[in-house]
Amino acid sequence: MSVFPLLKRPFAVFADLLYPRMCPVCHALLELSDGPVCRKCVETIIFFRDPLCCRCGRTVSTNCSEKTRCEKCAHEEFQFDRLCAGGVYEGGLKECIHAFKFGKKEHLGKWFADTMVSCLPRNAAGIRGYDLVVPVPMHPVKKKERGFNQAEVLSRHLSDRLGIPYRFDVLRRKNEGRVQSSLSRKERFLNVEAVFALHRPGLVRGRACILVDDIYTTGATAGACAALLKRGGAQNIAVLVVARSI
Repeated sequence: MSVFPLLKRPFAVFADLLYPRMCPVCHALLELSDGPVCRKCVETIIFFRDPLCCRCGRTVSTNCSEKTRCEKCAHEEFQFDRLCAGGVYEGGLKECIHAFKFGKKEHLGKWFADTMVSCLPRNAAGIRGYDLVVPVPMHPVKKKERGFNQAEVLSRHLSDRLGIPYRFDVLRRKNEGRVQSSLSRKERFLNVEAVFALHRPGLVRGRACILVDDIYTTGATAGACAALLKRGGAQNIAVLVVARSI
């Protein structure tokens, strides 16, 4: 047996003494046995678990078939084929995402990806056989300011977990647009019009794609990107996000 796993614990203890890890939600010191979020805060997060709607990913009282949607999304029009989210965009999970995006806690990306995969519903098992992982693009200026595109970080980790290749050059963002979180629902849909472009259509033609982003609220961004992928010939599109509003 390798001695390296035995050496990891002393080194981890030493690293924690030099650079104490703190929970991004409550800011308490993390114990060695904790992940990137303390156990108390993890317990407050509402994760999505089966049974879930086969189209919008919301929790339902009974399993719905591939042809039956939940009451909330029964009359909604989607550009994508299904949506899967790790949890509800509120409380502890919302704080974690804000720390990830704005607090430069890029290491949370791996934990988010693990959460997204573990929350995939039974009726989404086929997603593991998709062909390509595609992140929602960020404008180069904004990416330079933030230091990374959170969707790209998530895509890289999801690619590792699912064994599906990723490409960062399929979609591109033509202009920055206004900040989505500051807009009304109607304004968000208008804001993303003509913002994105399909850069490499040959990569998606005839393929099943996983579109990745951090959150899903109105669906304006995911819808705009999914429409471009469909226009490029993508056969199926699943949207995977860390959290969604309900």
